[in-house]
This record gives sequence, structure tokens and C-alpha cells, in this order.
Amino acid sequence: MRTAPFFVVALLAVSASAGAGGHAGIPMMAITGAEPLPAAIRDVTRKTPLQIRTSQELVKAFGKEQAAKIQKQVDLEHQVVVVFAWKGSGQDQLNYTILKSNPPQYRFSFVDGETDDLRQHVHVYALRLDIKWGID
Repeated sequence: MRTAPFFVVALLAVSASAGAGGHAGIPMMAITGAEPLPAAIRDVTRKTPLQIRTSQELVKAFGKEQAAKIQKQVDLEHQVVVVFAWKGSGQDQLNYTILKSNPPQYRFSFVDGETDDLRQHVHVYALRLDIKWGID
């Protein structure tokens, strides 16, 4: 069995500027517990994530109730919500690294799991609009 490196990255916020969600100053944050509607992620993949920039897009992707919860954490005037979704091995991993730059740059990468237990994977992040990011 192949072993893969796993990166653990802690994000430290020097200051969180005031915004609707109060987290607009943080370069990137994971949004946990958010489940997009199945229709919203039908065409989403690991390499082509859904990018949400407006309240209307957020409601369309998550429904009114979840969108309201997410908007308490996110300021869409200063942040974009990025949704990665795919079906794959239960051991699949989505990792990211932070490149040293100002502002920071984020590179997302994937490690394919080697088990046959097909699972739905969903990862939701909020990134500041000035943050450069990409997928390896």
C-alpha cells in the first residue's frame, strides 16, 4: 500500500476585518458542516470547483437555511466561497499548501485513495478576493 504525505496547515488571522461574517480579513477558512444541494454540485469536480460570489448563488447552491448560516461566517463582498466535490475512494484527500507571498497564495492538490469504498467528498472554503489560488 502506498503512503502519501499529509499536510496540516494552521491559518492564523492577524486581524479579522469587520464584515457581514466578521472573517473577511482571514485569507482562507474552511466552512464545516455545509452540504450543497445535489443539483448544485452535479458538474463540480476536484479540478473545477464551484465558485460562489453572490448571496443568490449561495442560496441556489445550499438552500435558504444553510445559506443563512454560511453568510454569518462569510462576507461575499470580500470573499468567494469555493466548493470542491467529487466521488472517490474514502481515503481521497484534498490538501493545500501556502506559498510565501504577500498576499499568500494557496495551491490545492489531491491524493487519490486506494480503497474501493466510493464516497462523496465535499470541501467548502471561503477565500479573500485578493488571494491567488490554484489547483495542481
